[in-house]
Amino acid sequence: MNLVDEKYLMNSMEISPNSNKIIQESLEVYYYNSDLIKITNNDFNWLKQQADKSKENKARICTHLDINASVHEMLIAHKKGNYIPPHRHPNKAESLSVIEGRAIFFIFSLEGEIKQAIPVNTKEGTRYLRINKDFYHTLLIESDYFVYHEVAQGPFNEFSLQIADWSPSLNDPKGINKLLNNLHNISQQLSYS
Repeated sequence: MNLVDEKYLMNSMEISPNSNKIIQESLEVYYYNSDLIKITNNDFNWLKQQADKSKENKARICTHLDINASVHEMLIAHKKGNYIPPHRHPNKAESLSVIEGRAIFFIFSLEGEIKQAIPVNTKEGTRYLRINKDFYHTLLIESDYFVYHEVAQGPFNEFSLQIADWSPSLNDPKGINKLLNNLHNISQQLSYS
C-alpha cells in the first residue's frame, strides 16, 4: 500500500477532503488510515471521480483496517453500465445500504436462473438489504452512479469470492452485453413498491 500524498492528489486536481488519511491499495481500492472516520458528501464526490478514472468503472473506500479484518466495511461507487459478475461469498453474510442512486439486486439459482430481482434505491423500493445465505447475486446499475455502504464478514481471501461458472468473464464483451441486456429487460417489468 502507498500513502496517497497530498502532492499527488493536488496534481490530479481531485482532492478528497481527507486525502492525508487515505491509503491507495490499487487504482480502485482505498483504505482510510484514521482512528475516527468521517465521510462527507465531498468524499462521496471524490469516490465517484475515482470510479470515473477506473477502467472498471468502480471505486471503493474501505474503512476496515486491512483484508484480514473480521468485519469489512466499504463505501462503493459503481458507474452505470458497470458489469459485476454474478458471485457469492461462501459461508459469509453481507449487507448493503443505499447512499445514492438506483440499481436492481439480482439473486440467482446455482444454475443461473433469476430467482429474485429487488429494486434498491433512495426514493422507493428497498434501501437496505442483507444476505445471510451464499446466493449468487449481482447488481444492475440504473443511475449514472450507484453508491452504497457494504458490510461483509472477513477476512478476505481467494475463497471469499466465487464467481458463478455460468457468468460471462470480464474478457467476454458479447456475453456481458447479453447478460446485462437480459437483466435490463427484466428490470423494466419491475414495480418499485
